Amino acid sequence: AAVAQEAGRMADAVKEYEADEPRAPHIFFDSGTDKKLIGIMQKCGGGCAIQQPEGDVFLRQINDKQFDKNILLKSYTMENYSHATVSGGQIYIKNPFLNILLVVQPCIAARMYGNTQLATVGLTPRFIPLFVPTVNSQTDGLNNVAAQEMGRYNDKLAAMLKRNYTQDADRQIFEVKPTQEAYQAMKAFQKQVAAGIEGGAPNHMKAFMRKLHGTAARIAGVLHAWAYDEPEQHPITLREVEAGISIALAISPHAEFAFNPTGLCAYEDAQKILTWVKRHKESMFDSRQIAQYSGVTTNAKVFPAL
Repeated sequence: AAVAQEAGRMADAVKEYEADEPRAPHIFFDSGTDKKLIGIMQKCGGGCAIQQPEGDVFLRQINDKQFDKNILLKSYTMENYSHATVSGGQIYIKNPFLNILLVVQPCIAARMYGNTQLATVGLTPRFIPLFVPTVNSQTDGLNNVAAQEMGRYNDKLAAMLKRNYTQDADRQIFEVKPTQEAYQAMKAFQKQVAAGIEGGAPNHMKAFMRKLHGTAARIAGVLHAWAYDEPEQHPITLREVEAGISIALAISPHAEFAFNPTGLCAYEDAQKILTWVKRHKESMFDSRQIAQYSGVTTNAKVFPAL
């Protein structure tokens, strides 16, 4: 709740800034078509951010058949993006980047991770899932950390934007290299994950696992950027890579729940069945009755939900 509140507050502050300063940089993309997103990214030197405290707007956008999901995929790896428009114009973005943060309820997350089309194109495996308990001591600790460190966090982001933000399409891109031992540790982790896939990893986890070493590398890069004001002047260390790997491994059980047909994807259907059972005080029932009366209509959905 604290993270969602702060995300909303930061987004509102940026909107107020942009309203007062017509020539101010456009950092966030709220809603619209893929063409609008691409247009904003072109004007912002190739990058943008999506930050939503609900996520259903973003989900509706990417579920639109007309939405070009390639802009999201290319922005993940910063591969050059080009697209020919109907009017004959050519859209081109050099090394696009797009940061996305969604703070959502399980029912919204289930619609995203349960979407086979998004999984097929490799979009959902690129999102790092994190499920936070609603009430326990861990949550209280998270709120306390957020309250204590948010000022420092905001100062760091502001300093990074002041140093790096540009609307120049030919912007300079800094390259950060690892030490040799850090690189070897990352390669070893890549082999470890590959062996796990070949060793019988469940099908619903394979796509996520194929990107797990890349996830660890990106997390190591984030930690490195936090540690240094000029991260390109210092190599990524073995300690940072080991921390990235540890966090990637800690995320894996969350991914297991997100992608498992009997996990998050069955969450909403399970709630419907439970509501029906409670409402009618059913002591005995079979799958046929569930499919007929609960609103969960097919065995393919009924059994994972049970």
